[in-house]
Amino acid sequence: MNIILTIKRQIRAYKKKYYTNILIKGLLLFFALILTAFLVFSSLEFIGNFNKLIRGIFFFTFISITLFSLIKWVFIPIKQLMNLDKELSDENASKQIGEFFPEIKDKLLNALQLHQLAENDALLQASIEQKTADFSHIPFVNAIDYSINKKYLKYFFPPLLLIFLFLLFIPQLFSEGAKRIINYEQTFVSNAPFDFLIQNNSLKAFKNEDFIIQLNVCLLYTSPSPRD
Repeated sequence: MNIILTIKRQIRAYKKKYYTNILIKGLLLFFALILTAFLVFSSLEFIGNFNKLIRGIFFFTFISITLFSLIKWVFIPIKQLMNLDKELSDENASKQIGEFFPEIKDKLLNALQLHQLAENDALLQASIEQKTADFSHIPFVNAIDYSINKKYLKYFFPPLLLIFLFLLFIPQLFSEGAKRIINYEQTFVSNAPFDFLIQNNSLKAFKNEDFIIQLNVCLLYTSPSPRD
């Protein structure tokens, strides 16, 4: 029975690594999608300076994407990790392990099925232990390779790099664009397309006397006015 218990512990370790692998994949996809959506919506708002309706659509679309991907790629795998036996039976796990290890094939599944039928048959139990001894030394967890998730990094790093570059060179893309989306119900007035530069060395004047202010007008670039 010790070998059977060892086999079951190995199967449980396999299931834990199986769902951990799914969680790693989900986290990479979740952050890749959220970073991309944040980058796209902030950039569109910064360039387009849209009205309240469009900003509201951006805001609730981003929230919906976040909640959907969080549940699908993070919460569900965590739930599966916490309920290993309910999510993946020993029999199904044995089939997956058998597909990965040619030397095991259906032997593991057959051993588990026989074990359930041989609770009171000492001779059959001894036979099962003898058969499982041939592959009990094989680490089932090796059937799961975390490194396969590297392929999802191509979705994660590009938006992360772009956000870093924009924060470095155009920080207002997020400080203004994201701010207007978050406060989508607020009316934002664009800055004037010019600025006044006072040329007077001193702004002191005598009461009731005229005072001449020397100004230079500096034209500035501004985005289109919001259509609220």
